[in-house]
Amino acid sequence: AVTEATDVNVTITGPVTVTEINAIATTGVIKATLEGSAAELATLGTSNSDLLTLKVTGTTATATELNTIDAATSVKVNASAVTSITDTAANLKTIYASKTISGLGNEAVTITGAPSAKDANVILKATTGVVTATVADTATNLVKALTDAKATDNLTLTVSAGTATAAELKALDAKTSTVTATAVTEITGN
Repeated sequence: AVTEATDVNVTITGPVTVTEINAIATTGVIKATLEGSAAELATLGTSNSDLLTLKVTGTTATATELNTIDAATSVKVNASAVTSITDTAANLKTIYASKTISGLGNEAVTITGAPSAKDANVILKATTGVVTATVADTATNLVKALTDAKATDNLTLTVSAGTATAAELKALDAKTSTVTATAVTEITGN
């Protein structure tokens, strides 16, 4: 019987597919260049010790996919083709904090779930694209936290019960197109 060594380094030149990379049985380092959609590249079974030059070619991705792709290589991931990302605030914050995913910063982002105003602002600051999210808090907290919101963003802001100043409500209105303040019991000031 022939026993194959599993600790060899493998360098692949020329075109290669995710399926072909995943079929390589080695604990050594795999070096190759691949392109594909985020969904396809996210199925790589490699690790961050491998030297895969990866380029995301599709325009849509989830932050979970990009985080998975990032963990599959020690080389920077090129995500410059991505124009739309959807995921939770926690996963989005991870990709924007990553030093090994390049090409982000101008894509549209949809934050799923109910992000805090602070988390939403981290994402608003990370991209010049339109950010879509639903955020709820007091008027004071929303104004203080959403410093990077722009009128072009698609934020649905819900002001929680209590008192709000007219200035706070005007400031929130300038940050987006939808502000719901039906739970506010008192508005003070002009």
